[in-house]
Amino acid sequence: MNNDLSILAVASNLICEKYGIKIDKEEPTYNPIMLSGAPALEYHDHLWLIKYHIHDRLNFAKSYPNQDKSFLGGSETIYEIIDKIYKSEPNSKWVLKVKKLLAD
Repeated sequence: MNNDLSILAVASNLICEKYGIKIDKEEPTYNPIMLSGAPALEYHDHLWLIKYHIHDRLNFAKSYPNQDKSFLGGSETIYEIIDKIYKSEPNSKWVLKVKKLLAD
C-alpha cells in the first residue's frame, strides 16, 4: 500500500509540474465526513482526494504505529487529526461516533 501511495505522490507532482499547477502550501487537509453511516475522513493533498473510514485508519495505526505519521502524508498521527476535529466540532455526529469507536 505504501508503495502505491508513493507512486501516486510522484505522479501528482509530475502532473503539477507538466501543467504548471502551483501548490503554494504543502499541507494536507482532512475533512470529517460520514460514509455509509460510519465516520470517515476526506483527505486532500495536491491532486489527491481520498476518502477512508476512521475504523480502517485506526487499525492501520495500531498495526503499524511507526508508519502512522507517514501514511497518507502529513506529519500527524490519526489521533492528532481526530483531536483537532474534536476541538473544532465537539458535538458533531462524527465526533460522537469516533468516540464510540475509540471506546470499543
